[in-house]
Amino acid sequence: MKTSRFSLFIFSLTVIFIFGLFGHALSGGDDTDDTVVVAEFASADMNEGAPVGWKLEKHKGMPVIKLEKVGDKFCLHMTSDDKSSFGIQKAIEVDVQEYPFLNWRWKVTKLPVGGDVRKADTDDQAMQLY
Repeated sequence: MKTSRFSLFIFSLTVIFIFGLFGHALSGGDDTDDTVVVAEFASADMNEGAPVGWKLEKHKGMPVIKLEKVGDKFCLHMTSDDKSSFGIQKAIEVDVQEYPFLNWRWKVTKLPVGGDVRKADTDDQAMQLY
């Protein structure tokens, strides 16, 4: 198992990731008792290379991470290349019996050529969630 599998998200190529995990917060929905919002960025503020409240997992290379305003929301934009391996993580506890659905929006601008999670030598994806 690669070390990178321990990070919550691993991005291998340019990724624009708009979070709406466990709810509809990014689609303009109200926070209610039936949702757990994991990531809704209120500003472009960063802390030690990651969005406030998140931790940078840098394995090699130089991470390029920023929060960009899209409409009235902020989205996470991460850029990597074949010399970089990094991600961000945030530990949370969620009762999956009470909150059985996971929802998000994301956009990958370029898929990894030959990436295949089933083989260790080509285990390269634009996004992973653990």
